[in-house]
Amino acid sequence: MEAQGNDRSDKKAKKAYIDYLEKNGYSAKVGNDSIDIEAEKDDQKWYFEIKKTKHTDKYFGGATMNEWQKALEDPEHFRFVIAIEREDDTWDFKEYTPSEFQEFSTIPPFKVYFNIYFEKNSKKQSNRKKRAKKMNEDNFKKMEEAFNKLQEK
Repeated sequence: MEAQGNDRSDKKAKKAYIDYLEKNGYSAKVGNDSIDIEAEKDDQKWYFEIKKTKHTDKYFGGATMNEWQKALEDPEHFRFVIAIEREDDTWDFKEYTPSEFQEFSTIPPFKVYFNIYFEKNSKKQSNRKKRAKKMNEDNFKKMEEAFNKLQEK
């Protein structure tokens, strides 16, 4: 999720962070769908989730459930990284453990997203993301119940 008017691609940020990691003794590569960068150092595997911004005063963004699942599976070897792109094409990186990143994170009421194509018989209409679940009354009730449990004190 890119916020505050940033361009959506974080490819430059990933490349810059891989370069940074390699200069610091890691071997690193772009990861799969659920993780931005996988790296190794001293026979230990590390995972880095990149959040790119051009803002230097504050940053509003989001992390997916898949990202948090990976972070909480191995919190000792997972880092959220805020990659701040400067006007001169240099980067500043701020690393956070999952525990540290939780301090800045909230879970808002869940949303139901929609994508409407106005062309008749559009093939795009049926191309749903594999991780997304179809909206129906049963799924909505499950989502509502889960969020209500989070709200309980």
